[in-house]
Amino acid sequence: MHHTSAMLRHTHDGTVLEGLLLVPQTPQAAVLLVHEFMGPGEYMHRHAERLAAEGFVVFACDLYGQDIRPATPAEASAVSHIYRDDRLRMRRRVRAAFDALASHPTARSLPLCSLGFSFGGGAVLELARSGAPVAATCSVYGYLSTSHPLTAESAGTLPCGPILALHGAHDTVVPLSDLAPFVTEMRDAGLDARTLIYADAGHGFCNELLVRDDAHNSWYCPTVATRAWQDILTFFRNALGQTPTPPASPHGASR
Repeated sequence: MHHTSAMLRHTHDGTVLEGLLLVPQTPQAAVLLVHEFMGPGEYMHRHAERLAAEGFVVFACDLYGQDIRPATPAEASAVSHIYRDDRLRMRRRVRAAFDALASHPTARSLPLCSLGFSFGGGAVLELARSGAPVAATCSVYGYLSTSHPLTAESAGTLPCGPILALHGAHDTVVPLSDLAPFVTEMRDAGLDARTLIYADAGHGFCNELLVRDDAHNSWYCPTVATRAWQDILTFFRNALGQTPTPPASPHGASR
């Protein structure tokens, strides 16, 4: 599907943030796309192109700042921990990106979904926890734990739609031990949340440009990435009441 592209800038707490906005000819919904710890870049633009081809307005946002583009994993870790270690700050920053998309003329009348990978997956979960009116939230190998978990008192009060967390069974960056507390948190808060585990994947399985890191069980897996994208798109279409594409094969996954 043909789409236009432009850089979209907005400001939060005095920081200029710059992301990529893709707009298809006949959009049906919009997606806030949040980057991994390395920040905005080509690997996220490929995700954005895939979503735009499916008819979504996409804002591949920037949570770090226009002038902050980590060159090494060490630099990225230092920047990402500013937000990972202060989840309320993370919530404010990702909410600013959400509001920038929601107020843009191309998305103003559309339902808004969110999709994040790794650091970005944790960010979109924090966005949902914060009470943002997200139509559907999908976290892909994202950080599941939080310093400000939801409680039973939150049940029935949050306007967010369904939540999907995709994870690799071999992930040691976000270990499977984080999964049970997350599920309990979502259950107690009364949210429509589900998880999907890919038995043959580690961390980073959707990142085509990822440099393999066996020390952290991080590698790109094209087979799992294909299944994951089918699951992401089916999830969004179901949440939006659209006709879904055929689901991914359950081989190698636990549903």
